[in-house]
Amino acid sequence: MKIEDRDSLTERVQAELEKWTKPLELTSLEKQGIISKVGAWYRVQKFDSLPEHVRARISEFTTDQKGLKVKFDKRKLSAKRTPRLQKD
Repeated sequence: MKIEDRDSLTERVQAELEKWTKPLELTSLEKQGIISKVGAWYRVQKFDSLPEHVRARISEFTTDQKGLKVKFDKRKLSAKRTPRLQKD
């Protein structure tokens, strides 16, 4: 593997790991009118307003006559436990 490819891959993996250290803050998104709780699901009113790290944590989705509903993977990596990828 070329060094450039490895560096690019390292950066992409690190960016994905960092998404899992950020809190979802679903209550805040509800207050902003971006999502609303519907049973075990969340209805998404403004998908484009969902932060990237929240979109990455969608574990299931469905649609109905009212639009998009999602479930989130609420597991979170601790920032202390997130591996730091070393460049050689």
